[in-house]
Amino acid sequence: MRRELDKIGSESEQMAEERRLPAAADDASSSPEIRALDLVCGVLEALPEPEHFLERLMDLAVVALRVERACMLFFHDGEGSGYPAIVRGLGEAHVSGLRSHFSTQAVAEMKRAGTVVVVPDAASDVRFKDSKSITQGRILSLLAAPIRSGETLVGAIYVDVRHGRREFTERDRQFIETVAKLAGKAIEKSHLIGSLRRENLTLKDSVTRYTFQGIIGTSPAMQRVFRDLERIFANRDPVTVLVEGENGTGKTKAAELIHDNSPRAKRPFVPFSSAAVTETLAESELFGHMRGSFTGAMSDKKGLVAEAEGGTIFLDDVDTLPPSVQAKLLRFLQEREIRPVGGMPRKVDVRVLCATNADLRRLVREGKFREDLYFRINFVTLTLPPLRERKEDIPLLARHFLEEAAGRSGRSFAGFSTEVLTQMMAYAWPGNVRELESEIAHAVTMSEGPYVTLHDFKLGGFRLPGQVVASAALAASAATGLDLDQAVDELVKNRLLIALEANKGKIARSARALNISRGRFYDLARKYGINLG
Repeated sequence: MRRELDKIGSESEQMAEERRLPAAADDASSSPEIRALDLVCGVLEALPEPEHFLERLMDLAVVALRVERACMLFFHDGEGSGYPAIVRGLGEAHVSGLRSHFSTQAVAEMKRAGTVVVVPDAASDVRFKDSKSITQGRILSLLAAPIRSGETLVGAIYVDVRHGRREFTERDRQFIETVAKLAGKAIEKSHLIGSLRRENLTLKDSVTRYTFQGIIGTSPAMQRVFRDLERIFANRDPVTVLVEGENGTGKTKAAELIHDNSPRAKRPFVPFSSAAVTETLAESELFGHMRGSFTGAMSDKKGLVAEAEGGTIFLDDVDTLPPSVQAKLLRFLQEREIRPVGGMPRKVDVRVLCATNADLRRLVREGKFREDLYFRINFVTLTLPPLRERKEDIPLLARHFLEEAAGRSGRSFAGFSTEVLTQMMAYAWPGNVRELESEIAHAVTMSEGPYVTLHDFKLGGFRLPGQVVASAALAASAATGLDLDQAVDELVKNRLLIALEANKGKIARSARALNISRGRFYDLARKYGINLG
């Protein structure tokens, strides 16, 4: 039986321990304790939904206590005799008129005493000698236990017996007290889930309200970007725009929006990055070549600039263009004509958008990028902020990526746990929006739902492993303005919290996961103000 109890979780383990159910009799089918354990399994299945949990909890109480009638009451602001919300054996079809069927006086005595009321023999108990509900209802014995959410009295569990002799014992008192504690935990969870659901619904609504043509952002930094984009859209002159920003900030998306909101929207949008091609290939890819112009040129090639005729070419990683290609690009921007390798020049009508994650001004000073080309591509600059400078947008982006990943997988999620959102806001996101999207796609794959939890994410980066704490501390120090000691403290505290979450609050397991002693774990928890319960 002990092995069976181990399966039902920490709260149910506590209940079983306090209840101390006896070993099964030979006739297991008639044993109420065995039937109670069967019901515990049903209770566990209902854990994701607190309302169902309370229903199954009442079934458990009826069977384990061997009572005829049971009622779960809820108080309004702790006042009154209580509203019967869940009933067993009291005429469940008529819940609203049940106050006369249970002893309101016993419930009042429970509220006054603030603890479980045990009435083994109601007829001889002087406290209830004038109780009509006990005499008219022929109640022989009863129990009433307070349900608390935190420190607040929110309800009660009431059970009674009307036929046969069933004098409740100390063991019964302990059992119903534990059941009431579990009910209180479920109610707290229901409140938390309700709050979490409202938070996630608010995020879902905000994703729609704070989306600018597919780019999500409510932060001041992104609002500035949106205003700059609107000004670029309004300008009918196809000026060259330089989009600046770290990797993963959405430079390609911004370039696509500029094209889509221009008179060239129905013409081609052609992207090109020179970061992964050689100098010869870069020139050929952009401007084309003629057959036989170099070894391997087996046929004429049009070139991407020519393919973008009437539309836009987007030059990503423009800082990596080789010097010879920089010269050809400058000529094109000045003359609006291209010369394929081994061919003759010809005019083309193409708008140029460029992007870089480098400091082009520094590269100009170092002689690595042509100054005249820099001025030609920098008529208008659009700067995209890194995610660490727009943290207000992280919950909205996370919700958007969650819905996208869930849609691709054919699954449905209610949202993120509070711990996930907290950790997301604390992390520096060196890979920016792209890293956030990748992390959530992984979490959706690994999550059992309905909420994505911290344990669903990859260990590393967002969930920092111990071996990268030092380097992450340096990054956090530079990004947040904290001194290095403060940054290390923040990261160590996060590691302790992550270990606790991954190991379900077990101190010994959490300490082993961090390769430290249990005593060291307690010392660090005290140092960083972590409540270990």
